[in-house]
Amino acid sequence: MSDVKAVRTRSMASSRMPVCLEIKNGPIYYPEIEARVAESLRRHDMVDRAIVISFDHPAVLRTKRLCPELACGVLFACR
Repeated sequence: MSDVKAVRTRSMASSRMPVCLEIKNGPIYYPEIEARVAESLRRHDMVDRAIVISFDHPAVLRTKRLCPELACGVLFACR
């Protein structure tokens, strides 16, 4: 991790700002991204102020199963 990214990550984790994370999957899928997101939010004590969203509904379900206390939401497109 670059020094700049590490400083930003520590700064964001130490603030109480709400965080919205969107899992972007497809056409490239990232193995175990849900576990990595949940673990990272726990490690930085950010679960209580984060929401994870995605158009990939199974990814949202997997995230919620890994971290039941995390707020999650599904996205969909209507035209």
